[in-house]
Amino acid sequence: MAPKHPDKEIRKLLEEAEDQGWEVKPPPGRGYWKIMCPCADKHWSTVKISPSNPKYLNELRKKLKRETCWKGVS
Repeated sequence: MAPKHPDKEIRKLLEEAEDQGWEVKPPPGRGYWKIMCPCADKHWSTVKISPSNPKYLNELRKKLKRETCWKGVS
């Protein structure tokens, strides 16, 4: 992964995605990170740069587990 996400917990999630073979694309300037699954269904999700919701990371993990082929560790 080229640039690192400013939030260490979200950075850990992006590293988990890379470990699972997901492609992690940093934002082209201001915007969202994009993660894309390597499976044939081409699942993807966006990751905010600075989420305002304190529960954002937990909600993102739940969304990934529910809507994609994410193999969550925690």
